[in-house]
Amino acid sequence: MKKNGQWVLQSVREAPYTLAGNYEQLRGLEWVIGEWVDEGEGPEVGHVTFEWSPEGNFFISTQTVTVKDTLVSRVTESIGWDPSTSQVRSWSFEGDGGIGEGVWSNQGDEWIIKTNAILPDGKKLAATNVVTHTGPDAVTWQSKERTLDGKELPDVKETKMKRVPLNHT
Repeated sequence: MKKNGQWVLQSVREAPYTLAGNYEQLRGLEWVIGEWVDEGEGPEVGHVTFEWSPEGNFFISTQTVTVKDTLVSRVTESIGWDPSTSQVRSWSFEGDGGIGEGVWSNQGDEWIIKTNAILPDGKKLAATNVVTHTGPDAVTWQSKERTLDGKELPDVKETKMKRVPLNHT
């Protein structure tokens, strides 16, 4: 308040400082936290982990694919809230040098991710990925509407994944 021509504090209280965060905007995806593995019976095995970033503003995901115990693909992805567009977005970095980004939207138990990526050779890949939460420890993932440099590609077969129990060794 202003008193005798000067600004003075009328009341002061101590309170712990808390950083502004994006938890509320990401809460609908919190069920992904943990470790997931595909249920396929072929030689190819997909494995995904999700965890909160140390500050709690992003999910950090690591995705690997192995064939007969040989690593063939690794992707690191950050998923967060973009306040400039009021959308969940993701940024991915592939072990082979490819990069990508996605825009996420929620439709009930489905998350629709519109992705654009640049492959190591400079080609452009676009796709719509659909992640469906089918149960507390189950999801499906499918990539549709795929194009490579504007040319249509076939859809990827739906993959079923299950959560790895916390006490696995």
